[in-house]
Amino acid sequence: MKDLIDDFAELSFSFSKGDLKEYQRSLGTFIDSLNISKKYFKHISLVEGIFVLREKINLKIEITDEMCEMILKDKRFQSTTGGGTISITNMNKRWKVIYELLSEYADSVE
Repeated sequence: MKDLIDDFAELSFSFSKGDLKEYQRSLGTFIDSLNISKKYFKHISLVEGIFVLREKINLKIEITDEMCEMILKDKRFQSTTGGGTISITNMNKRWKVIYELLSEYADSVE
């Protein structure tokens, strides 16, 4: 994960002002959609997965504690978050589970 962050940081030096504004907008919109307790922010795989879904499929819902708890308790999600599960395969499985669980709440998924 450190390498991924380092690579992104290096790449970010070449971003235009427009790119930076888009990232700022995207992160702001994401943060505004989170109506969750602080305890859920320590679950990086959860927060990261929700962010990815918002960006990839334009998921427009407010995220609540109830939703986070449902995701964290799901055995399919849990199976992708153990030690050594940062592979792209596990990330894709995790995102699919989050998508399936949040889809029942979504009014607007594009």
